[in-house]
Amino acid sequence: MKQFTHIRLLATAALALSIGLVPLSARADNGGAGAAAAASSTAVSAAAGQASTSPETDGVIVTLTNKAERELQSLDDGRANGDISMLGSSSTFQELDQAGLDVTQQITTADGDIALEVQPEQGVSDQEALEDALELDSVESAQLNYVYNLIEPVIDEPLASAASTDAARAATSAGEVSTLAVDQMPNDPWAKNSNPDEDPNQYYLYSSHFVEAWNMAKADADVTVAVLDSGVMLNHDDLKANVLTSLAWDSYYNKALTGDGDNVGHGTHVAGIIAATANNSIGIAGGSYNAKILPVKVFSDDASPKSNTTAIISAYQYIMTLVSSGAVDNLHVINMSLGYYGSDINDRLLEETIRTARNDYRIATVCAAGNGNKVDTAYTENIYPADFEECIAVTALTPTGSNVAFSDYNKAKDISAPGASIWSTYLRDITIGNVKYGKYNRMTGTSMASPMVSAAAALMFAQNPDATVDQVCQALYATAEPVVDAENDRSELSGSHGALNVAAALVELQNIIDAAQFPDVKPGDWFYDAVLDITRRGIMHGYDDGTGTFGPNNDLLREQAAAVFYNYLGKSDTSAPRAPHKDVLDDWYTVGVNWAYDKGYINGFSDEVFGVGQPLTREQLCCIFANILASEDEVENVDMTKFEAMPDADKTSSWARKSVAWCINKELINGVDVDGGRQIQPDVNCSRGMMAALLSSAIKFGLI
Repeated sequence: MKQFTHIRLLATAALALSIGLVPLSARADNGGAGAAAAASSTAVSAAAGQASTSPETDGVIVTLTNKAERELQSLDDGRANGDISMLGSSSTFQELDQAGLDVTQQITTADGDIALEVQPEQGVSDQEALEDALELDSVESAQLNYVYNLIEPVIDEPLASAASTDAARAATSAGEVSTLAVDQMPNDPWAKNSNPDEDPNQYYLYSSHFVEAWNMAKADADVTVAVLDSGVMLNHDDLKANVLTSLAWDSYYNKALTGDGDNVGHGTHVAGIIAATANNSIGIAGGSYNAKILPVKVFSDDASPKSNTTAIISAYQYIMTLVSSGAVDNLHVINMSLGYYGSDINDRLLEETIRTARNDYRIATVCAAGNGNKVDTAYTENIYPADFEECIAVTALTPTGSNVAFSDYNKAKDISAPGASIWSTYLRDITIGNVKYGKYNRMTGTSMASPMVSAAAALMFAQNPDATVDQVCQALYATAEPVVDAENDRSELSGSHGALNVAAALVELQNIIDAAQFPDVKPGDWFYDAVLDITRRGIMHGYDDGTGTFGPNNDLLREQAAAVFYNYLGKSDTSAPRAPHKDVLDDWYTVGVNWAYDKGYINGFSDEVFGVGQPLTREQLCCIFANILASEDEVENVDMTKFEAMPDADKTSSWARKSVAWCINKELINGVDVDGGRQIQPDVNCSRGMMAALLSSAIKFGLI
């Protein structure tokens, strides 16, 4: 991102908006007129539990007409060594200057258009500047440059149970760990303690099922998560192995992020939850199991850190450029803990940027959902960007799984995760009493819950690098567990799907990925799980005709059934003699038909006709299953009670009755729902979906 020098010098003091609000200092590196600021967005209305809706802004962002863009591009292309003095002679800059608008920096919109951050003259409000900008010939559109506040957590004092350094670092719940059957439990001492009543601990690794998830996927440096925050301590002993120090960026001041990297500690704490180095024998283990962290600082260095639209968009531009160039591996997650309360926000450029990252770069934006008054009151007002449709808004839970009292809620929230009493990395040594915790701290808030979901998403992209954000969200939400909180029930008022379950989400994502290959197999279909199971095992496949379909409602042909059983039971056995039937040609099914006929599982219509191309009826398929799975005595002596209770039992052929009864008793089939009742429909053609369902059930029940 380029930063323009000022075309003219203006006073740095900003005046308040006409509604009498507190001024915001201009950025130090800008040196221009700061924006008029609003009252703090964290002001509380005790009666309604709402935050202030007054806008806090930092100037105006203008997008340019095509003509103005071409002019700037022509001048910009000819500059050398970063000299941009030539731009001041452009008609665009002259027009903005004459309107009292000072250019402070350039950004690129999600559409690839040039946009300029401008500051008004002293005495002119941002709203007035916005109206003035819209009257200019060179301006296509304009919006306010919104200010976003850091969603600050509560720093908790550690529990009194931590009596000494040695005791704290050695705290463990070894018995609980062992019951989880983790293949390679990391050796980080604090990760072994799942008890939230003992400090230090990482109870959240267990309550959200990260530990089980590590048996399925680990990031292991193949996945990158961008942390847009106060920065990250670049040389923290428990982080430095996973931090992309050479790429760390400060988008607020437009420079490389160097030195300590974080003067607040918030971003360092967030980064540790995601990717503190696992299995390094110190401290904690990040939930992603060693994802890489890309630190991007988006806040000012003020005592109360501020960000704004241009800083955040610039951060996204930086990230998407790195992704496009291949400078980072598999970056599909951005974590943010910042917000602006109010329904009056119209941050179109930021929302479009987040949408572009999601749709074009497959980058999920995970956001802290807001911390209310940080004491006992949750806000229900929207907070942005978390409540943008394109973002994943995360609320906070206590160690017992109830809602944190001040965790915001409304219908725009998406999922909940542990956010209370979370131990993670910090930028200063913490000592409580006689216990030295080192550079770790214990915090509470949605800022701690959000990186839990970011870590989960990192594992999901590690498992399936080609997954879409929609697929990841679908898996996260479908497997979220109900939040039971009788004292503070928000089930009807919150959009949260429930509590994060990482292990279940990984399984569900794999199901979704598998199903995605078949456009005719959708979640909710009665055959959905069975088709996923059978295709994943390689027993059945879709059509190799360019359609990519499975054909769950298509008739199951006799040769298809033979091939399916051969795929599972034949074990590549090619020793069976050639079947005698004249219609069995040399084709994809031949080996399967030879095997099935030789085993006596599927007979032909006659000695000369197998019935290639003919569908199997439901009763015929039941006979094949009985032939394969049951002994003659089992079938001959089968209990007919359930079968005879079916209303259309008498429609079953005499030769198939006992085989159908056996399948019913084994719960391989339970009939078809017809007008509220169950029917066998023995003479109806069997579908490919039914074949998948019967075989999946047989495997599940240990029958085969």
